[in-house]
Parts: sequence; structure tokens; C-alpha cells
Amino acid sequence: MNFDQLITNLRELDRSLKERAIRVVNVGLSTRNWLVGAYLVEFEQNGEDRATYGESLLSNIAKKLSVRGLSVRNLEACRLFYLAYPEIPQSLTADFTLLLPGIPQSTTAESENGNLLISHTLSGKLPKIGKGQIPNDIFRRPDFAPPVVTLVQKLTFTHFVELLRISDPLQRAFYEIECVKGGWSVRELKRQIGSLLFERLGLSTDKEKLLRLTAAEVTPSLPADIIKDPYIFEFLGLK
Repeated sequence: MNFDQLITNLRELDRSLKERAIRVVNVGLSTRNWLVGAYLVEFEQNGEDRATYGESLLSNIAKKLSVRGLSVRNLEACRLFYLAYPEIPQSLTADFTLLLPGIPQSTTAESENGNLLISHTLSGKLPKIGKGQIPNDIFRRPDFAPPVVTLVQKLTFTHFVELLRISDPLQRAFYEIECVKGGWSVRELKRQIGSLLFERLGLSTDKEKLLRLTAAEVTPSLPADIIKDPYIFEFLGLK
């Protein structure tokens, strides 16, 4: 090994370990939020004193906890995250699975007539989910959807929040695939949803050409983008 090789090796070491640290923090945030959602759903269904809080449950939790990143709005997102991706425990490493005991992983959040009991969403911007409003298959992922383990490793929680705004499971799975395949940043995901890519593909007579054009315009997500994510800053207690 000569001097130039030494410098190259040290740079690569620094880069790879920084990227690994960022990925671990990102997975930790998604895991924390999934577990928060699991606890919320379990309490809403089986909590001993759940009737005392009713619709004010989340505001009471947010006020009592006083934890950055767990506002009422974010608690709503955590709950939907848990309902939409119940397979997440299967994607976690041994370090994170230690946190799972005591969490009812089989909770379905269904009423007797098969409708979800969740009554709050992100200020009306996510699908409205309440008793008798939307059937529970809104979160039934199609067979061709990417494995959840891939999503957890590749996407930030902000990606998931944007994906959860899509009520159609097929459309949501399509954007999951494109996010992973194209390495889309959150900004790119929002841009493609806003440009109605899914709808344009459905109407286009040359789908392959449209996908190639879309790929050429992509702004890929970088590890540095993850650490700048506002949810990450809140999770780490940073301003």
C-alpha cells in the first residue's frame, strides 16, 4: 500500500461508516414510529382506561410526552404507518427486535363489520379512515409491491408519510417501486405524484418511453439527504 492508496482507503472508510450510521438512524426512526403506532392501536382497542380519553387521546399523549417529533400530527402518521405496514418487524435486525416483546403484532384495528376504527388522519391530508368510511383493504398491499425490508432500508419516514397520502393500494405500490428503483428523494417523490405519473402511465400508449423520460429527470436520494430530513432532526433532538 502506497501513500495514495492509504488516502483512498481512509476516505472510503470515512464515507462508508458515515453512510452506515445514517442508515441505522433512519431505520431507528422508522422502527420507533412503527412501535408508537402499534402501542396507540393496542391502547385504542384494549386500553383499560381508553374510554376516558376518546377522541382527545392523541392530544393528551402529545402534551404529556412532550417529545419532539411526536406531535399530534406525527402520532397520527405513526398510527397509519403501523396499519399500512404490519410486516415491518420481519425486516428488523436483532438489535431492533429486542424492542418488540409486549407489542401485539397481530393487531388488526378492525371492527366487527371489517372497517377500520381509526378516526384521525394528518389534518385531513391523508386518507380519511373511520368507522364506516373506508374498507380495511385500503392498506392491503398487492403481491407485486416491494418487500417491506427493502422499503425500510431505502426510504425515510418522510417517504412513508407521502406514500400514505395515496389511498389506492395499487398506486401506492407503484410509487414504492419507483422510489426504490430510482432512488427518489422525498422531493422527487412529491414531484412525480404531483405530475400524476401513475395516471399518465395508465393513459400513455408508450409506457416504456415515459418511464425512460421520468428516470432521466430523477433527482436521486443521497445519504446526506436522509440526515437532513426534518423527522431525523426531531428524532435526534437537533434544531
